[in-house]
Amino acid sequence: MGNYESTMVQKEKVTWPCDLDGHELSINTALHTEQVPLVDKFGTSLFLFKHQITCGNLENFWHFFVSDGTWTIEFGDEQWDCKTVPEFRVKVHNREIPPDSVEEKQFTKTDAVAERMREVCGACNYSLCFRNSEHLSRYRWGLLVQLSNASWNSDAQAVQKLHGGSSSEAPEF
Repeated sequence: MGNYESTMVQKEKVTWPCDLDGHELSINTALHTEQVPLVDKFGTSLFLFKHQITCGNLENFWHFFVSDGTWTIEFGDEQWDCKTVPEFRVKVHNREIPPDSVEEKQFTKTDAVAERMREVCGACNYSLCFRNSEHLSRYRWGLLVQLSNASWNSDAQAVQKLHGGSSSEAPEF
């Protein structure tokens, strides 16, 4: 059991060599071009939300996103069925916010926030450890108003767990 690696963990490990030096985002140019104009549709009052997901053996997983109540930007995959490895992309959409979502923070869409939103539209190299929905939401928007020198932060315990640390069972996808 302790040596079992799920498909998700195997895919995650492939992203690590390039991530150790800068946590760079890869952008799908066509998706970026399509999504950037949608940032202007957001109102000035934004909210950092989180939504708890249970999917297979993955329990109590928090998915984060930013919304004005109508428009949302998130690192997600609306086609994900919990049985396959997700292909998360940063997209702007106006789908309904899950009713059990929890509001963590309210902040203003300044010019700087809007520019950061445009910058990440179409990002496509999701990483559970280095570029996940919480990193994106907190760094790009939620903490932008509090930190002048914001940076991507990774959870060292999650990295250790995926490297074969104390977790005896990996989530199965």
